[in-house]
Amino acid sequence: VMFSLKKDPNSYGVSVHQFPSAMPRFCTKPLESAAFQDVPTLKYDASSIARSAIFPLPDASNGIFNVGLATLQCSSMTALNEKQLGQLGYQTPPANMTYAITMTSV
Repeated sequence: VMFSLKKDPNSYGVSVHQFPSAMPRFCTKPLESAAFQDVPTLKYDASSIARSAIFPLPDASNGIFNVGLATLQCSSMTALNEKQLGQLGYQTPPANMTYAITMTSV
């Protein structure tokens, strides 16, 4: 997974790009899909479709610009309790989650 953040004033979101778990056949470029769509998988649960999503930043304006991005992977239990993890709708709740921390300057 790759996280990206524009440093321009009025940047509005953090981009998350997930690379495909398997490369496509015939040396073609992988397709890209929005993160909320179901991705078809091949045998052995491998997909040759890349996924991307954009998450809005809490503060975006012409006077604020981003100067840093850090990601931390921690246990899911640091942010959500067992009941909340169960409400996410996954068959198996995620063991870890990634925090994205941004730094802004006025």
